[in-house]
Amino acid sequence: MRVGIDVRCAYGRKTGVGYYTYHLLKALFRLDAHNEYLLFFNSLKERPEAIFQGENLSLVQPPFRLPNRVLHFFWRYLDFPAIERFIGPVEVFHSPNYQLIPTKSAATVITVYDLSFLKFPEVTMLTAKLHYARKIFDYVQGADLVIAISENTKSDLLELTKITEDKISVIPGACDEKFRPIDDPHRLEEVKERYGIQNDYILFVGTIEPRKNLVRLLNAYHRIRDDIEAQLLLVGTKGWRDREIYETYDQLRLSGRVKFLGYVPEQDLPYLYSGALFFVYPSIYEGFGLPPLEAISCGCPVISSRVSSLPEVLGEAAVYVDPEDENQIAEAILHLYDDPQERKRLSELGIAQAKRFSWEASAKMTLQVYEKARELKGSN
Repeated sequence: MRVGIDVRCAYGRKTGVGYYTYHLLKALFRLDAHNEYLLFFNSLKERPEAIFQGENLSLVQPPFRLPNRVLHFFWRYLDFPAIERFIGPVEVFHSPNYQLIPTKSAATVITVYDLSFLKFPEVTMLTAKLHYARKIFDYVQGADLVIAISENTKSDLLELTKITEDKISVIPGACDEKFRPIDDPHRLEEVKERYGIQNDYILFVGTIEPRKNLVRLLNAYHRIRDDIEAQLLLVGTKGWRDREIYETYDQLRLSGRVKFLGYVPEQDLPYLYSGALFFVYPSIYEGFGLPPLEAISCGCPVISSRVSSLPEVLGEAAVYVDPEDENQIAEAILHLYDDPQERKRLSELGIAQAKRFSWEASAKMTLQVYEKARELKGSN
């Protein structure tokens, strides 16, 4: 079977979609040496590195370099050119970033991570609202099969897009093997020193944007700042509409108590998780929630919102809060800070819960979707 995959989101600085795609495909290519894979990459400025390995892989670029926004315009609104024009004939083409890319004859598979642009448009980027909120119906109806990364996303798809259940396969994410408990005190201190961390700390990891509910987190932390000594560290790239977050930080005079670390390379994250007292993630909505899974994989206790897919990922290995209730968030932080035995209990539960997810299992399920898509196309 010849399979084409759009790998553009797996390059550069990765957020959730990029991490999912990169690690899933790495596991898939380790697992499958039988099928042939044609990997589509396009960029006006960047040249792709060989981040995927395998004799059955070919990285293919258009014969001319062009901005992706131009290519997207043709695909979204004019429905051409077919992807086979760039990568040659394939039996299945997988777009792991929502968008349905036109094909001549190949079966199509798309991955949908969440429907925040439909369920919570007030905390969604304008570009996503303008495009995906209108086109997602065409994409999921037009694709032969759809991969949802959680049962919650599947439920949202069934409710909001009215596609049939037999088109959807749930394939969750997982963590890279590097996300494990690290107890080497010298390496932990080395990483803490690199980021200027001198005290005990509570950790958040995610894009700095409204959906992560950071204004309420800052307000909650401010309420109990005199009762705890731990810093609050916020790890993640700047997103959109983040002004209110930084204004709240300034108004509450949290300098010295709260620290924005910005983007942290993936190889440093296991050390930050392992060194934290606990992890707090009061997100309003998540399609999957990879950072909390990374945290429990490292044995880091978690405070999480009880919304969307997060209970699905964390099971019993978390303290849950209402993300709209600052008092609950503050009380949970103070409770976990004051109770080392509860932190130990959650750490043990989290390590066990994390073992339920693996990229190898996700890769096997993805391969089954490719095979099913080819069979469906052949029977039509």
